Amino acid sequence: KKDLSPQDLAEAGLAIKSEKRQGDYFDRFRLRLMIPIFNLAGKIIAFGGRALSKKEMAKYMNSPETPIYSKSHILYGLHASKGAIRESGAAIMVEGYFDFLSLFQAGIHNVVAVAGTAFTPQQAKLLGRFARNAYLFFDADSAGQNAAIRSIEHFYNAGIEPMIATPPPGYDPDSLVRKFGATEVLRQIGNRQSYLAFRFKRKEMGPISMQEKDQAVRDVKALAAKVDYGVGLGNLLASAVDVLQLPVNFFHIGQSVSSRPIAVDRPRSLNLIESEFLSLFFMEPSLIETVWDDISPDDLKGPGNSSIFAAMIRSYKQDGKIDSERLSKEMTGETERSLLTYIAAYDEWGKIDPTSVVKEYKRVILNQKREQQLTRLKVDLGEAEKKGDRATAEKLTREIKYLLEKRR
Repeated sequence: KKDLSPQDLAEAGLAIKSEKRQGDYFDRFRLRLMIPIFNLAGKIIAFGGRALSKKEMAKYMNSPETPIYSKSHILYGLHASKGAIRESGAAIMVEGYFDFLSLFQAGIHNVVAVAGTAFTPQQAKLLGRFARNAYLFFDADSAGQNAAIRSIEHFYNAGIEPMIATPPPGYDPDSLVRKFGATEVLRQIGNRQSYLAFRFKRKEMGPISMQEKDQAVRDVKALAAKVDYGVGLGNLLASAVDVLQLPVNFFHIGQSVSSRPIAVDRPRSLNLIESEFLSLFFMEPSLIETVWDDISPDDLKGPGNSSIFAAMIRSYKQDGKIDSERLSKEMTGETERSLLTYIAAYDEWGKIDPTSVVKEYKRVILNQKREQQLTRLKVDLGEAEKKGDRATAEKLTREIKYLLEKRR
């Protein structure tokens, strides 16, 4: 009725092309209970499908990545619960569709579901727009809880304090609320622990031994190394001091520069990544020639980084070198001058190969550029669809598909 071709349905993730019969397509979600997945604006962008037949091998089947659906950027139910989460300042995080639906139906509205994917930096950033605290309320032995705990640094980097609550043995949030009601769910959530208290099981442990404390300090330092400086790191260290009863200097996260790992892909502020990238050109100025054709100053979004990069390019093209004193004279603002001083003095690299590290940072910054292009194109696509401009919508969809292919 909407004049959609089988190819359109396949691209939307609703149909699958047959491998046996050329030209044939079949319904991806046949014999399944359909669960619509909404974006933050409340528009359906994907589906989950619960098997209705025992013959189906997969209990759940979800939409694949499409031009309008990226599962790493979506939290199930947030379109309906964002107001309650903002009002309470806390989000109850559950694992699946029916956990969310049962709690919401029981009147617990500040709830959101991860729904089958590892918790991502993008999801943390999205949640951080509405919540200061996150209560992870998963079955204690669930894959979802384990995955969320492995990604705990994403909460801290988004300025969210993660806390852990677990249903009684043998229950998940869905079965608990259906048997005992919302009051019992809220009672269990009231017994939540900070992440570190849960991690080190302080409520169940007796006096902690020196050996256990040494290991705990190492664990905290390893986690702290993944968290950006700021509120998130402050919350983590404050929790470590409280749980382990040790002075904060025990958790100093400085590393030996000779062994510092180059983990540029771990979630950190874009400004810090760009500043580290620029610091490499003071170490090896000629490497700037390997990036200026692909990365322009406008591609750097952190405050001051664009101006500094532009000045570096001019300096190298004119003099064959990059001199911090000359660059400082070109900086008109206090922000740029302060940032330049930090970049020029950056000495955390240790023993590295600057060529390979510049190449890695170049890849990450180009990835960031592509993600920004994707976001802009998706907004334009929505506008084109509202206006009924099919030609523009098709063109934008092709561009989005091309960028998604590059991402993969």
